[in-house]
Amino acid sequence: MDVRQYELYIAGRFTRGTGDATFDSINPATGQTVATFVDASEADVAAAISAARKAFDSGPWARMPVAERAERLNRVLHIIGSRIPELAQMEYQDNGATVRQATSFMVPGALAFAMGMTDLATSFPFQEGIPVTTGPAPVGPYGAYTLKYEPIGVVGAITPWNGPLILAMWKVWPALLAGNTVVLKPSELASSTASELAKAFAEADMPPGVLNVVTGGGAVGAALVKSPHVDHVSFTGGTETGRQIATYAASANLKRLTLELGGKSPAIVLDDVDLDVAVDGVVWSTLFLSGQMCTCASRVLVDNKIYDEFVGRLVDRIGKLVVGPTDDMSTDLGPVVSQRQRDRIERYVQIGISEGAVAALEGGRPSSPELAGGTYLEPTVFVDATPAMTISQEEIFGPVLAVMKTESDDDAVRIANDTPYGLAASIWTSDTRRALTLSDRLRCGTVWINDHNIISPSIPFGGFKMSGLGRENGVSGFKEYLEQKAVYLDLTPSPEQHMWGLVAPR
Repeated sequence: MDVRQYELYIAGRFTRGTGDATFDSINPATGQTVATFVDASEADVAAAISAARKAFDSGPWARMPVAERAERLNRVLHIIGSRIPELAQMEYQDNGATVRQATSFMVPGALAFAMGMTDLATSFPFQEGIPVTTGPAPVGPYGAYTLKYEPIGVVGAITPWNGPLILAMWKVWPALLAGNTVVLKPSELASSTASELAKAFAEADMPPGVLNVVTGGGAVGAALVKSPHVDHVSFTGGTETGRQIATYAASANLKRLTLELGGKSPAIVLDDVDLDVAVDGVVWSTLFLSGQMCTCASRVLVDNKIYDEFVGRLVDRIGKLVVGPTDDMSTDLGPVVSQRQRDRIERYVQIGISEGAVAALEGGRPSSPELAGGTYLEPTVFVDATPAMTISQEEIFGPVLAVMKTESDDDAVRIANDTPYGLAASIWTSDTRRALTLSDRLRCGTVWINDHNIISPSIPFGGFKMSGLGRENGVSGFKEYLEQKAVYLDLTPSPEQHMWGLVAPR
């Protein structure tokens, strides 16, 4: 198999940058190298920021009508859309998703999000309020005013490995549609489709510096965040990294931040639920991408009246899932993203056992010789867990479920809210009114009823508490990339009516 070679994308050109360092992307299904990337230096990051700064301050992008920006970005989408199978393969070779997940959700979802955000941006009112004109207008103590929405400037976008293309789109598309320029730093574990996005921008003949892509590890991200020439940073990743980004951003230039961080999302299963629906729904909610999503329901809170039957069905259902090669359409669960991640998940399994949780299904490394080269890990289902256990409090980010018994709806709400996180939750019930009542009491940014992991480009997404700052998607997410400017015009007909007379009367 040929190993793909990628360069940095700065100021509309591909370049090897200033150094000789490179790093590899390892296919977690096989352990083989699938791509090699330039490891950007601080000088390379500075060059990318400079290119974005010049494109924003002096180029045409920020001054274009939004319809023209959208038309140009649609050229990029056309190129991406013509390459879905190829890009899907890159996604699952980078991060261990299954071919079903990559081809049906990850790449098509990225395109759907970009199209939805384009529709939102082109209908967004970039001016609100009473128009400021030189003619007659309503007169009040504050005169006439217009509220204008303007781009912030240079946006640094730092994206994770679990949704490489779709999460790049979540940040790049609204930022560019708003008139900003972008420096994108994808995860070093999955940089292929971000680099392919750069190729699509080059093929579409986008203005130089509008999008720049720099690849590398934490030092590249730190250089991006620390720069006083970056006006906004949008980051998706772990909470501890988010804390460090906030510190860097504050010390640099108090730059704006959007932080989509960790989660410990509960699935609340009530006693009136259709068990067939709930079991399938919880499997989906907890094990999509082998549980390596911030929204995945790693805590399952089950009413005691149905606990035993639900747990029995859940364990049986998960035990039948196929852990296998990512390119096999029959595979349900692929490998976790890296050896380091597998080691981390296995440590949490041992912690759960040591703290007294019962492993009704203890997943280990598969024995099949076919899977020996990959970082595969079968699911673990802990039952009779308690809210105070480590596995119930900390984000594991893997195929590990902590199932807990609840005594009432009040008890379920108490346990659901009893973590430092507040990203998402789901409620499984046959009683919509009951679910809506409970949803009002949950301290999280998204509540799904009889569903999970569904995120729309038109609905704001983000978390409470340590799950982040700001929102992505929807009008709220679009506004994250805009500054608000109020313009006042005095139209008072006579000097006597001016408010300044209160300070300096004649």
